[in-house]
Amino acid sequence: MEKSIKDNSKINDLLKTVYSKKEYRIQQEEHFQTLESFKEYRSSLSYLVSDLKLVRRNFSNDDIYSLTSTGNEIIDEGGWLKHLENKKTSKENKILKDGKEEQLLQLEINLKTFEAKFEKRIIVMGLIFTILNFIVSVLAAKLF
Repeated sequence: MEKSIKDNSKINDLLKTVYSKKEYRIQQEEHFQTLESFKEYRSSLSYLVSDLKLVRRNFSNDDIYSLTSTGNEIIDEGGWLKHLENKKTSKENKILKDGKEEQLLQLEINLKTFEAKFEKRIIVMGLIFTILNFIVSVLAAKLF
């Protein structure tokens, strides 16, 4: 499920908020000005818990959350937005690397083809030179 930049920003902020507190207590509806903002908050929290598995509920109290080890790693990377940026850069680098490997393979194939053609030319030139040398030797032997 791909999130928009605005949603990713909210996820980043929520992740950092959970990180800043050892035990993050979930906010209740009365802390929000609108029901819509409360729903967005719960949706983001649910996404962090269920889909991304960056935050987990406390076993003894469902209102308390903390970061998972993956969540801590993402915070150490610089947050959710930085993690997404690194992931995108990594994918781009992999595509470039694959493209370069393909170019090197094509270059190697071209080089092998050139070497094969060049080798045949050297053999043909050697045969021609040998035949000419033989003819010159025979003619020289007849003249002297």
